[in-house]
Amino acid sequence: MEARPTPVASSAPASSKPEEGPHRDGEAGIVVATSSHLYRITPDGQAQEYTGKAGVWTIVRKGTERIFTSPTTLYATDGKTGNIEQYDRAKKSWTVIGAPVDSFVSTKDRLYAVNADRSNVYEYAAASETWSPIGSPRH
Repeated sequence: MEARPTPVASSAPASSKPEEGPHRDGEAGIVVATSSHLYRITPDGQAQEYTGKAGVWTIVRKGTERIFTSPTTLYATDGKTGNIEQYDRAKKSWTVIGAPVDSFVSTKDRLYAVNADRSNVYEYAAASETWSPIGSPRH
C-alpha cells in the first residue's frame, strides 16, 4: 500500500433521496453500525443508511463491494477499483483513503488493512492520510 497525502473524491456520490425501490424491507447482504447510525449493503451493491422510519433506507453509495464501520465512520470498498473509501456523512461525500486490500478492520480510533498479497498489515493515520506498515499477518 502507498501513502495517499491528497484525498480524492469518489466517483460514487451519495444521494439524499430515500430508497423506495425493491430493497426496502430487509434484503440486506451485510448490516453494520456506527455508534449512532445503521447501514446495509444490498445484493446489487447499494450502501444504504437507515432513516429511522420502518423499512425506509437512504442510498449513500452505489457500486459498493464491502462496507464496515468504526464507532463514528462508514467505510466501503469500490466495486470497480477495490479502493477503500471513507464516508463524510455531513458532506454526503466519499474520499478514497486506500488502495485495494485483502481485508480490513477498525477499532474505536484506528483502521487497519492487510494488503492484497497478504504480506503486511497497515495502520491508517487519518491526520496525515497515510498508511504505515506495522507487521506481517503471518505468525
